[in-house]
Amino acid sequence: MSEFKIEVITNNAEKLANYLYSHFKVPATEIFIEEIYTLVENKSKENRLNLIIYCLEQVSLRLNNNNKDQFVTLINQNINKQIGCYSNNPSNPIIKKTLKIFLNMLLFFMNSINIS
Repeated sequence: MSEFKIEVITNNAEKLANYLYSHFKVPATEIFIEEIYTLVENKSKENRLNLIIYCLEQVSLRLNNNNKDQFVTLINQNINKQIGCYSNNPSNPIIKKTLKIFLNMLLFFMNSINIS
């Protein structure tokens, strides 16, 4: 995705999620997470990374209850993966940055939803 396209679609995150799923048969949340891993190491792609994080946040807010549970599980799996990597290499700034992204994503999600 080009940065221009991402800027246009950030206001249509739900439509984007449906489009991605219809084309790739993979939830948009998983596609965005893979994109985060691709972009996190490249400082020149920082704006694009921030747009992908924003899209993931917006999509997460529109998930149905079943998908919310799957999303939290997915984010927790990525947090655990990064904790393992961080334990083995605490001086790696990319691992630390990635862990921080997923922790912030979980905090954003938990602070944004209504718990009944």
